[in-house]
Amino acid sequence: MELGGDTNVKVLLDLTQDENMRKRGTAREIVNRIQKLRKSSSLHPDDDVIIFVNFKENANALIAAFGENKAMMENILKKPFNLMEKKPQYLKVAASESFDYENEHFDVEVCWNNVALNKESIEVRIF
Repeated sequence: MELGGDTNVKVLLDLTQDENMRKRGTAREIVNRIQKLRKSSSLHPDDDVIIFVNFKENANALIAAFGENKAMMENILKKPFNLMEKKPQYLKVAASESFDYENEHFDVEVCWNNVALNKESIEVRIF
């Protein structure tokens, strides 16, 4: 608790963190890491990309923060945000990185939101 104010008005603030505040802070940290990845990869905010994340084993705090704050994260990033397991194979990765946050680990892939042909899978037939 902290007390402040002038002689006529006193304000009492409760500065203790609750679970929702922790989850929101964790979600903001995930967003911060993704924004730095986009910047270091020379991606612009208006680039048409989709962001995918994969949480490693025992990343319970990260998973909880993502689950409860996904809409907020998408609003800040201005891009769709999904789990890696939902990533279609045809999307081309523009940037990727692995991160650690408070002994929990997660991977991020920023993919172009368009179809990319895989040259190795194209078969040319001449008739």
